[in-house]
Amino acid sequence: MEAAETAFKLWNKAGGHTAKGLVTRRAREADLLFRGKWSNDGTIIEYTRLRSNLQVDCASAKRVNVTAELRNAFAGEHSPIVDHAPQPDAPVQTPTLPPKHNAASLFAIIIAAALGLIGWRFSQT
Repeated sequence: MEAAETAFKLWNKAGGHTAKGLVTRRAREADLLFRGKWSNDGTIIEYTRLRSNLQVDCASAKRVNVTAELRNAFAGEHSPIVDHAPQPDAPVQTPTLPPKHNAASLFAIIIAAALGLIGWRFSQT
C-alpha cells in the first residue's frame, strides 16, 4: 500500500513540471483513498445538468453533504466476494460493452460502396 500511495502521489505534473497545487491535491486524495480521511467539510459539489454540447452547466451546481456515505464507505475493511479465483491472463468471456449499432455509419458504408461500384463501372467503358 505504501508503494501504491507513493506512485499515486507522483501524478503531480502539469506541462511536464511539478505543480504545487497538484502536490497538495494528491496528498489530500491519498488521505482519502489510503486512510479514509476526508480533507474537506464533508460536502461535494454536484452538477445536475449538462448543456447541449455535453459540458457541465455550472449554474446547476449544488453542495451535497456526503459525510454519512463517506463514513459507510470507509467503515471497516471489506474484501470483495468472488465466485471463483481471479485469473488475470484469462480471455474476457463476454464483452464489457455491447457493440454500438450506428445506422448512419452503415448507411455511409453502403453509399460509399455503391458510388465506388458506379465509378468502377463507368471507368470500364
